[in-house]
Amino acid sequence: MRPITTMTALLCCTLVAWGIAGPCRAAAEDAVALKIGDGSNWRFLGGEWTDGDDGLILPTPKRNVHSRAFYTAHTYTDVTVEFEYWGGFRESASGTAGLILRARDGGHFYWIHFPWTGQPYRAKGFWAGLGIVSGDGYVRHAKFDIVPGVPSEWQRWYAVKVEAVGTRIRVWVDGRLALDLNDDTYAAGYIGLAGWAEYKFRNVRVTGKPSAAPPWDESVSIRKPMVELPVPSSMPTGCVAPNGDVLLGSGMTLLRSTDKGRTWSEEQLPEHVFPLGDMGATLFCTGKGRLIVHGAIGGYVTKVESRAHGFYISESFDNGRTWSETVLSPLKEDFEWPKGLAKDRLWVYGPLTET
Repeated sequence: MRPITTMTALLCCTLVAWGIAGPCRAAAEDAVALKIGDGSNWRFLGGEWTDGDDGLILPTPKRNVHSRAFYTAHTYTDVTVEFEYWGGFRESASGTAGLILRARDGGHFYWIHFPWTGQPYRAKGFWAGLGIVSGDGYVRHAKFDIVPGVPSEWQRWYAVKVEAVGTRIRVWVDGRLALDLNDDTYAAGYIGLAGWAEYKFRNVRVTGKPSAAPPWDESVSIRKPMVELPVPSSMPTGCVAPNGDVLLGSGMTLLRSTDKGRTWSEEQLPEHVFPLGDMGATLFCTGKGRLIVHGAIGGYVTKVESRAHGFYISESFDNGRTWSETVLSPLKEDFEWPKGLAKDRLWVYGPLTET
């Protein structure tokens, strides 16, 4: 008869082969419950992190900053990290939080994160992303997906499990598989936590065989993208034009990128076009390649108050280089304004839906 320990290991590995359980780990692997403590095992970018009551790990209280905390006592190759995070309402209920994985330094790592934006009760689902941060300020996603069965809410705790074995990285949220991909950009490195806006962590547990950590590169900081977009922060609108150009606009300013957002050129819309952004209008490209600006007169829009209240459309046939006159869209004969809705309180909010 096989010893009980041998049978247990055999059963565990059989379940893995069937996809029922996680991989069997050697007894030599260490399990570490992370906390900030005196900070000697951590390096912070964007502000100091601290421990809170009841085992909380808290980022810097500074507002409007991207903050990163790297656990520098060890590096890991194959590793499992379990944690819980909480996202709040600050900064208009927008933010993101998650795990730094296999970091080389403060600017090169995987970032597994869970963004929330706008009002979660209007959200179209819970999203998870694995971004590759390469030192230039951009987060380029290897995978970004909606997670079925996980509600999008704020001020609640989500339980996350991340497992990295070789080139395969898997992520679970509240027990549901969120991401599963292979990527060989980073093979080993530091563990860390990061986010923006209001968030916190607890019950962070790392299981894996640690390696000696190389000296931390103090010269690496958080870099902003190379291009500072000259678009006001008042809810700009954007879309991809029929030829693949990325368009982003606010007010009468239209930005164009012909290289997928790496560089931008600035254009001014003609006076007859409806102002973009600021809850004023939406850039939209239909499935058949029709590029339009759709908006409504009323609410926040003041520049075009001389026009009648209603829905307006301007169209471009050359990927947004020139635009038609803005025209009032006719309403159906049987259309009636909803009761209690004043015409001067009408504005576009959010993307269009094509039917």
